[in-house]
Amino acid sequence: MNDNQLERKTIVADRQNVDIEGLRERIVNLYADNSMWDRLSMAQKLRLLIEKGLEGEEDKQTSSEK
Repeated sequence: MNDNQLERKTIVADRQNVDIEGLRERIVNLYADNSMWDRLSMAQKLRLLIEKGLEGEEDKQTSSEK
């Protein structure tokens, strides 16, 4: 395998299809008062919401372990 093939494999994003039926309007309106939110793609919005949810759950687990 040459260097170009190796490099390409390391930068390919891990992608998943997500069914957001019935959620699009809620996602778009969630931070409607923030002009930066409007500038994000739906994929970026979903990523931020997933990260925020994961951090919240991790914080809960950490708190319950103490």
